[in-house]
Amino acid sequence: MRGSYLILHQGGRDQKVPRESETVTERKEVAVSPALLSQYAGEYQLRPGLNLTITFEGNRLRAQATGQGRFELSAESETKFFSKNIDIQIEFVKDDKRAVTTLTLHQGPIEMKCERQ
Repeated sequence: MRGSYLILHQGGRDQKVPRESETVTERKEVAVSPALLSQYAGEYQLRPGLNLTITFEGNRLRAQATGQGRFELSAESETKFFSKNIDIQIEFVKDDKRAVTTLTLHQGPIEMKCERQ
């Protein structure tokens, strides 16, 4: 029998988190040119005082929120990325001049639009 929740132990606190779904979306990685990947590097504001830093290293994108660990991003398309280790997806948005202006962060039920700094 599957559990209906998990207990998250983080920062000395325990939190009971309910199960939201019985299914897991299987994501497939695709190749994206290094030239395109490098355009996404920069700082994106999640909220005042909390940024998401996207770096381009070794032909891969990595993300790190202020005060948190860094994780690698895998491409699902030319603009959509995911982590193989945590439930997070990032979609980069370009303006009509093809400049990257924002990203949308999807994590569980949360969706945040983050402006490039």
